[in-house]
Amino acid sequence: MCNLNLDAEGTSWIGLLDIFGFEDFKHNSFEQLCINLTNETLQHHYNTYIFQKDIEECRAEGVDMSSVPFPDNTPCLKMISDKGGIMPLLDEECNLGSGTDAAFFSKVCAAFGKHEFFEVSRMSRSNFTVKHYAGNVSYDTTDFREKNLDT
Repeated sequence: MCNLNLDAEGTSWIGLLDIFGFEDFKHNSFEQLCINLTNETLQHHYNTYIFQKDIEECRAEGVDMSSVPFPDNTPCLKMISDKGGIMPLLDEECNLGSGTDAAFFSKVCAAFGKHEFFEVSRMSRSNFTVKHYAGNVSYDTTDFREKNLDT
């Protein structure tokens, strides 16, 4: 599955497939978020150490690289894993004796409701969507807390 935003007519692009595989099922939970976080991290590594370094090298050799854009997934990666991100908010909720999945969901929505890589339906009580580099994935936060306690 490709991100349709990258598939514009008349453009070329290179997609990378990593060994873990990006996951997007009808029902996505904590396990898929962990796998997809790994993929976001690998994609960021490729962006930084392959694309950016090669582009810098070509520019240093005088090659015009102004028309070689690539998506930057840094904001998405930070939203998930940095301090105050989705995973740290889950850890925080797990450390509370009275923490709940509903409270975690509420905190995530409050923190990222206007983030460019996050969506939540007004009617949802447990699902949010992350706009990953490979596409949008909706996660059901039911049992997130319990699953995280088990890791």
